[in-house]
Amino acid sequence: LTCHPMNRLVVLLLVLLLAYAGSGQRFLPLMNETDHIGSLMNYTNQGVKCIQVFQNDLYIGGEFTSQMGVGCVNLARWDGQQLSDVPGVPLPANIIGITDLVVWNDQLIIATGARGDSAVVAWNGTETTPMNMPISSMYCRKLIVFENSLYGAFSGDAAFRGIYRYEENTWNQIASTLVSELFDFASSGNELWFVSDERLYQIVQDEPIE
Repeated sequence: LTCHPMNRLVVLLLVLLLAYAGSGQRFLPLMNETDHIGSLMNYTNQGVKCIQVFQNDLYIGGEFTSQMGVGCVNLARWDGQQLSDVPGVPLPANIIGITDLVVWNDQLIIATGARGDSAVVAWNGTETTPMNMPISSMYCRKLIVFENSLYGAFSGDAAFRGIYRYEENTWNQIASTLVSELFDFASSGNELWFVSDERLYQIVQDEPIE
């Protein structure tokens, strides 16, 4: 008895589907279709930009005013059962929304999309602490933890764009990208990489190598 390859594929898909149906695992949408459709007039409800697990809860950041009917501006928390806002996290008014979330030193680090002192804040589960950015025109696009240190890609004033490392309670620039906007980080072993709108860079002893 032979079986056509296509029939075998159909049988395999049915077996996988039945196994999935009995596993109790489900994908649950955390937004309805209107929550992430943006308004060109006021730049609200642009959607989710980042997620991060902190203290067994899932934190959702982006630019929105509600999720699943729950009023929450730019930051929401999913505890496995329900979605809620995050009381105690004062977020400055801006049109960018939260751009990134990472966990560092037992705190949730939030890139708020604002400029200056509130560009990045640390949330310990109870209260927030501003992580001082001394240049008021700068905002943080991306964050990464590399070799136990916190790095941020900051944009804004072209003269100060670049990679900053948080140390001694302030952000210090370790690499300038001049006219380039920074988009993302990646790390591999003892190498830290970042990509701009023009080039891919590697940080070697705090110097960018193209």
